[in-house]
Amino acid sequence: MIIEDLQEVGYTKKAHGLKGELKIHVEKRYMEDFLTNEVVLISDITGIIPYFIENTRIGNEIIVKFEGVDDVNSAKALQSKKLYFPQMKILKMEERTIVIPNNQFLDIEGFKVEDINIGYVGILLSTQQLPGQLMGYIQTDKGEKAIPMVDAFVIQIDRKSKKLILNLPEGLLNLSI
Repeated sequence: MIIEDLQEVGYTKKAHGLKGELKIHVEKRYMEDFLTNEVVLISDITGIIPYFIENTRIGNEIIVKFEGVDDVNSAKALQSKKLYFPQMKILKMEERTIVIPNNQFLDIEGFKVEDINIGYVGILLSTQQLPGQLMGYIQTDKGEKAIPMVDAFVIQIDRKSKKLILNLPEGLLNLSI
């Protein structure tokens, strides 16, 4: 594959943790392409190499786990590399269907979560883009709970006091993940 057939969509940043995860940056206009593809191409000294995406988490940053990258040293070897997709894998505007996570949800990890009806719920651990749905994972006193991160539930995001105020449907927090 030649570089002219590729579209640069972002870059890798630093290794995250000890299990081979990497922080990455993806340009917003290519976020849906990134979330719907299973493989990303990474430029290396030896050329352009495909990496299968095993897992993606979206919180303060985008954290990715690639298949075969299972330790911190392997992840460090991929730091500061360009990310590409083949031009033919980039969605045309009329093909886009997934709601791209709104910037309001990309930097709220660690916020206190409150519901207008029941009060304090817990701490937002992370968000993760699933097919067609951004999910928030909250640590409550009854364990970890998952809630859809949709505008209809959000009353306010108070960045100064690091609070996420929601109006959740009755019973949603009783569901297990």
